[in-house]
Amino acid sequence: MTCLRAGVIVNTSAGKFEYIRKRISKLKEVFDEIVTGSGRFGGDFLEDVKIVDIVSSDFKSAIRELTIELSKCSDVIVSVGGDGTANFIAATLIDEKLNTPIMGIAGGTANVGPLVRFSLENIEKPSHIDFVDCLKVWKGNEHIGYAFIDVVFGDTFLGTLNGKMVNLSVKDFLESGRKVERIPCDDIAEKLDVLKNSRRISLSSKKVAQIIASPLNFSEFYIGKAVTGKLSWASFFKSVGILTISNRVIVDSYLKEHELEDPVLIEQILFGDGETIEVSGIKRGVYIVLDGNPMCECDYPIKLQGLRKCVKVLSGSQKAGWPVGWKK
Repeated sequence: MTCLRAGVIVNTSAGKFEYIRKRISKLKEVFDEIVTGSGRFGGDFLEDVKIVDIVSSDFKSAIRELTIELSKCSDVIVSVGGDGTANFIAATLIDEKLNTPIMGIAGGTANVGPLVRFSLENIEKPSHIDFVDCLKVWKGNEHIGYAFIDVVFGDTFLGTLNGKMVNLSVKDFLESGRKVERIPCDDIAEKLDVLKNSRRISLSSKKVAQIIASPLNFSEFYIGKAVTGKLSWASFFKSVGILTISNRVIVDSYLKEHELEDPVLIEQILFGDGETIEVSGIKRGVYIVLDGNPMCECDYPIKLQGLRKCVKVLSGSQKAGWPVGWKK
């Protein structure tokens, strides 16, 4: 596949931005023409490229504006950042019904999602297009975003602080933009209530430390892997997503080896095309995090629904496959 024109969006707040800054010029080895945003969105780091000026002042609105403008003059939108950066770009592609594919280049804290499939360490021309699924998320009646990796209910998110991956406070980040390290709360529900297609699900959990929902791209992977529980059924029932309720915080940077001795108890709920999951009974001070992006407090019921093949994603050879992760 030949991509002549790339619309490049850079996130200077990404966890591994210094790594990005030193290597971003490698994009010129892949694309014949590059268009990027002004200033910190690309123009400050790429020389001899076309520049699109940005009017929006806040980060999320600027990403949306830039995605729309670059789609008009590019064959592909290149996200240079992490999973969260790629999420905002892909969300705009869905909402604006844009057909432009996304090419995610790892530079964030985790880089584990299906949108991020390349590294600047071994950048190459993309060779084919895949379609990926996602979860659409509402708070009450308000649509708040999409998840391509996971929807996490908790009070922390994974981020980079002083070059290290840590648990960061969602509250502090949303209120002031500050990165404040925090130990995750491990008791997030007052009286958890989960509805599937408006039918109440009977739950056994006495303690809820974290709730996670994920789309099931490539659910065939779990066939025959009975140890994964209901995930091993997902392909047979054409499930699009899964909700997991855990008695231990799973998304956690503070893992200790001795904790391997303690069991983790989980409950799993699969859901398919057209089915909805609604979660309520969450304590105050618990938030929704979409692909690592802190979004809002869970002070209204949270509704989830799966979407099939909602975004085009560029892939390369096997060595550039995902998850890219982070190795240094």
